[in-house]
Amino acid sequence: MDQPEHKIKYHANGQVERESWLVNGECHRLDGPAYVEYHANGQVERESWHVDGQRHRLDGPAVVWYYLNGQVASEDWYYEDQQVTPEFVQQKRWEQATTLAYIDGVKLVELGNQYYLIFGDEVVPTSLQDGIDRLQALGVVQYAAI
Repeated sequence: MDQPEHKIKYHANGQVERESWLVNGECHRLDGPAYVEYHANGQVERESWHVDGQRHRLDGPAVVWYYLNGQVASEDWYYEDQQVTPEFVQQKRWEQATTLAYIDGVKLVELGNQYYLIFGDEVVPTSLQDGIDRLQALGVVQYAAI
């Protein structure tokens, strides 16, 4: 895929009014919001995450609106351009996790270059080595992808 084209438009006072990252004319960016609007005072007014022109984000809300003082006014969650709940997005995010090792219902998973131990409904951030050590302390570990 092509690198996004970065476009900037300015307010009459010289402050940035909006920025967009486009691929083939559609908002698209994987490492941050693809569209950002600014208040005339320079504070962010809205951030919107897009993939292939669709509002979409798995690690937070896809659209965030801000007050003039920078406080969050509202958040909207989208998955493939459909408005959904935060819980739906989190479920989809965890579906992308790779199980590395497990024992008796306890899993060590990788998601976005971060590691987690999952004990039923409890999710604990960890390092790869600490996660393996903790699983090995429970007994014989089954390795899935290491």
